[in-house]
Amino acid sequence: MITIPAQVVRTEAAAALMARLAAKHGPLMFHQSGGCCDGSSPMCYARGEFLTGDSSIFEFDALPKLAADGKLSAFRHDGYWQCMDNLREVELLNKLWDGGHAPWKIW
Repeated sequence: MITIPAQVVRTEAAAALMARLAAKHGPLMFHQSGGCCDGSSPMCYARGEFLTGDSSIFEFDALPKLAADGKLSAFRHDGYWQCMDNLREVELLNKLWDGGHAPWKIW
């Protein structure tokens, strides 16, 4: 059974995907990065495959291990993408959303 903290919201589709991943890979670990080199997106790992701590460096610790284990992959995204790492970018994205011109909105 997966315990989800109260402050985390997930859709039914996300819950189903998490269950499939856990069934295939075992217990999962989710990491919300803080931006910079590894982006600013949530990441999912099999528990124990992502090194955490003050001295861990993603590019030198986790990535080589994932590559050596054949567990590193990439996804080509041809849609809209915009960083949201600072106030200027937040304001830009909010302006697009509020004006009804959000190119990432596909629903």
